[in-house]
Amino acid sequence: MKKIRFTVIDALILLVVIAVLVFGIKFVTQNNTSAGETKEVYFTVLASNVDEGTGSIIKEGDEVSISFSEQAFATVVGVSEEPYKESKFLEAKGFYTTHEVEGKSDLKILLRCPADISDTRIANGEVPIRVGGEMPVRGKGYTVKGYVIELEDK
Repeated sequence: MKKIRFTVIDALILLVVIAVLVFGIKFVTQNNTSAGETKEVYFTVLASNVDEGTGSIIKEGDEVSISFSEQAFATVVGVSEEPYKESKFLEAKGFYTTHEVEGKSDLKILLRCPADISDTRIANGEVPIRVGGEMPVRGKGYTVKGYVIELEDK
């Protein structure tokens, strides 16, 4: 039977591996659990190609849900409605043409909510708030889905 020999070099290698693992675990958990701070966040959701008049249903001060699956809420600060414009490329002529679509509009909904702000993300609970991210706005009697186009923390 062979006898297993444990040398000083083996001990040094083992210590280096343990040190790297401890440092790696500490670094990963520190970045994931950094809560940062909670601040008021203002962001604008653009809901495009919705039925005209939908903006009159949404009122300032409404508390709305900003997620289909999580418990995340925001307060409506302002709503603006503009005519929906559609662009089409005319291949025969080689340029784009833009025209307003009757009965449709674009909604810009300005929302405010408390959010956890860290170096890597801004989130209301588990719902990330990021420019370009898809976000529903669900209130009493309406649901629109759009994209975050502006984000500002105060």
